[in-house]
Amino acid sequence: MEQPRRPSRDQPLQVDVWIIDLDAVRDTDDALRADVAPADILYATKAAAPLLGRRRLAGRAVLRRILSRFQHEQPSMLTIESGPFGKPRLVRLNSPPLAFNMTRSRNMAAVAVAKCDSLGIDLEHEAGPVADFASSILSRDERAAWAALPSSQRDVAVYRAWVRKEALLKGLGCGLTQAPDQIEVPLLPARLCRPNSWPSELAVDGWQLADLSVRAGIVGSLAFRAPNLNLCITYMTEVDLAHENIALSGRT
Repeated sequence: MEQPRRPSRDQPLQVDVWIIDLDAVRDTDDALRADVAPADILYATKAAAPLLGRRRLAGRAVLRRILSRFQHEQPSMLTIESGPFGKPRLVRLNSPPLAFNMTRSRNMAAVAVAKCDSLGIDLEHEAGPVADFASSILSRDERAAWAALPSSQRDVAVYRAWVRKEALLKGLGCGLTQAPDQIEVPLLPARLCRPNSWPSELAVDGWQLADLSVRAGIVGSLAFRAPNLNLCITYMTEVDLAHENIALSGRT
């Protein structure tokens, strides 16, 4: 697998993240459709329920509006294509690489953008019993570490492991074609951490994971490949637009 381009060791990777409440997007459906491509509209119309279709449409429109700030084109004119395992990428002719990734969980979405070759991001609502979920996504050693945690920490630890693994697999470009229980990550909260182990065929060396603060009951993670990170998070809600700038340094 081709390894993504990394910034120099003394230059932090600048990553911009937008966290969006899709139910608070106040544009009309017609306004949203004007900013997306026909494939995005088709994706929204195939939703099982009107609310899900609206969230899909709003998510695609917000994504294109964000990317248009970097590409300096109308949102609907951006060319987004899928890679071998379905990961979308922005086509930029004669321009430096611009990586982006998007995730959605119910009404919440997140978009990450950086001038590099690849990123991964994931959000997940904490919901329901996790024992079966834990057995499907955690390795044997992780399950032992998870069982040793206080009972009050176990549920969120599973979801934390899940978003870290999925963000990493999205960043690598393979997604869930790789079994998540073959990758081991820390289970406890950490502003920055690294994967603990992974299959030899995956180019995981140099990747790090940053926890994202979303809101109560939701966990998130950003996967990036750089020694240091400058993370700018924008929270987009109906009532405010707040900015949080965070400078993070990882282990070298």
